[in-house]
Amino acid sequence: MLTLAWFKKDRRGPARHENPDEAIARYLEDLRQADVQGTVQPASALNGLGDAYLDKGDLLSAVDHFRQSAEAYAREGMYDNAIACCKKIRRYAPDDENAGLLLGRYYAAKGLRADAARELESYADRKDRVGQWKDAITALSELVKIAPDRVLQREKLARLYAENGQRDAAVMEYRAARLEYESRDDREGAMRVADRLAEHGDRQGQPAVSKVPPAPPADVPSPVEEETLACGSGSVATAAMLMAWDGLPGPIRLVTRSGAPLEVRFEDGVPSLAGEGRLVFEGVLRKVDPE
Repeated sequence: MLTLAWFKKDRRGPARHENPDEAIARYLEDLRQADVQGTVQPASALNGLGDAYLDKGDLLSAVDHFRQSAEAYAREGMYDNAIACCKKIRRYAPDDENAGLLLGRYYAAKGLRADAARELESYADRKDRVGQWKDAITALSELVKIAPDRVLQREKLARLYAENGQRDAAVMEYRAARLEYESRDDREGAMRVADRLAEHGDRQGQPAVSKVPPAPPADVPSPVEEETLACGSGSVATAAMLMAWDGLPGPIRLVTRSGAPLEVRFEDGVPSLAGEGRLVFEGVLRKVDPE
């Protein structure tokens, strides 16, 4: 929806173009010449055309050309100019949702992560409310790439995937959310996401790195099938799965049942394990003659 409020305010001041029609014709000729020569349409001409349409009172055409100029400036890497054009759209068409998506992308390109996340999340929320889940997923996917610590938004992304039949994508996002919660020692968040994973039949739904109950008393023997207090083979296998399934970079730091951390590295596919070493058992081998 376009608004005349700001337009009327600007009209009380000097116009950008004394003769908007002549300016529009000039800018259109610049764009035509670029097409004839096979060159990129100049972003400045598109922006000027938007201003000229604005001076003429044609807000629809003005906003359309501000959007084109923003995209053209972005292609040239001139993100400040692109952002300025998007802000013009927001000024004259505050309900234009696409301006938020473009702003999010251009803020991200400039490294303004907080501003980008704010715009992308707002855009995703609006799209989710009206049932446009594909657009919401697009924005949330971009958000979690630039701000992987936004774990609640990642959960929302996973939920949208799940609700729209994309189980594998949902599981991948839930796993990433679980790992983020575990890195914060947020047991409640990790278990909540683990429950969501279990609902989707994910065998790795339980937290891979967590504080575990105390070990059984020393006088209670444990069968060999159970996890040992510092299971090296289990740690290497877990690290390999985390790297393969969740795309985590090495090294991987895991907390074993004993509470002691182990660090797993892979070099040319060969694993190595580092951690505290303790003497826990001594024995003597002897040959036993068969009866």
